Amino acid sequence: PWPRPCTTKSGFLWHAATVSPSVDGHASFLHNGGKRVPALFYECSLADRQPPVTADTGCHVVRGAHVSEWLEVALSRVGLSDTERFEAITYWSPKLEAHEHVAIRFLSPKEVAANVSTLSVSPAPALLHRVFFAMKAVAAGEQVAALQSAAVEATAESVMDELAATGALRNSTTFQVVEWGGILGE
Repeated sequence: PWPRPCTTKSGFLWHAATVSPSVDGHASFLHNGGKRVPALFYECSLADRQPPVTADTGCHVVRGAHVSEWLEVALSRVGLSDTERFEAITYWSPKLEAHEHVAIRFLSPKEVAANVSTLSVSPAPALLHRVFFAMKAVAAGEQVAALQSAAVEATAESVMDELAATGALRNSTTFQVVEWGGILGE
């Protein structure tokens, strides 16, 4: 039964909001003194828990000039909606396009819970889809070819496949939570 109160708690903050449905199946939040917003936004520092972006962890190397196009395809594949993709690309592209190359890797759900933050939502959603990616500029002296090897890409692809499987379960008939974000490393 909608609307219903929804409380979320991450490792960094509390949000208490009433979730309301719309005719297109998307929810909006009554938050911050009753203001209706389409999403909840937060920024935080992970300086002490920065996920590595290396050949060992698996990553994709993207030319800075092509980051928007790459993110459009990748974020669609892992199940983000048009609006979610637009917001992510609008936020992250300007930060990445200035670099010659950027290494990007998606974090597995276990890695997000262990290294980014935990998240609890009450009542429990039918689906919790957490899409996080770690990025770093590839330094001029760093071997781009080593980061672009088939083995490195295969590791990165397996995480994207796992996220895509969860993203494919999204629908507008049940209460579902999507959280997306990026982590820009040094």
